[in-house]
Amino acid sequence: MDKKALSVFRGIIFFVGIVVILVLFISFRNEENPEPWRYNYFWVSIAVSYLVVFFPVFFPPRDENSSGGVFSGFAMYIIACGAFVLVSILLAILVSLGLFKNLTVPLSIQLVIFFFFLIEVYLSVLTTSHISDVAKSGAEKRTGIVELRNLSGQLTSLASALGDENASLKNDLAKLSDDLRYLSPSSDTAAVELENKMFILLKEIIADPVFSTPGASNSNAVKKLAEVTLLFRQRKTIY
Repeated sequence: MDKKALSVFRGIIFFVGIVVILVLFISFRNEENPEPWRYNYFWVSIAVSYLVVFFPVFFPPRDENSSGGVFSGFAMYIIACGAFVLVSILLAILVSLGLFKNLTVPLSIQLVIFFFFLIEVYLSVLTTSHISDVAKSGAEKRTGIVELRNLSGQLTSLASALGDENASLKNDLAKLSDDLRYLSPSSDTAAVELENKMFILLKEIIADPVFSTPGASNSNAVKKLAEVTLLFRQRKTIY
């Protein structure tokens, strides 16, 4: 069942539930009831509780980047809905049994619980959004580091095919690749700038003739790798 069909089916269930509540309300209504307000309050509470139960179904927490925050938000939804529904039904039963002389007390309690329900809904949305934003920020910070690690890994793989005359270059590339594994992500502007410079230099090293032409000089690659190493040391001091 696709999303559209699921949405239609969900709407049908909701509509059928409303019809059932309305039919029951009409069926059990007694025109000779001396206190019709008790009967009306009972069924209005049932109807409102039904609407609240369906609230998270129609308006679920949104998680744009699958950070997992939706689970926390939905849990808060369920707690808020459950509390309101339980209190509302309990008050409805107590009113129908004649334990309240008027609607002042039960209605006041119900309004207070509904107010807390709205607060919980707001907090659940806020929590989901915050977790999503934190996850997104962390992913953005890791992007530059991941690209550098991938490039250095490629260079290390390419260098493994070089001869003994390039042993120093191979060792330096392997060390850089290992060092990048422990570099902490950062959203600092200076850190991002350094990472970009390192990325450009590594791309230039990959294109160096030493990796594609047998017997080619490695002097240019060594020089650029030294620049990358210097930039790495500067970047390492930024958190």
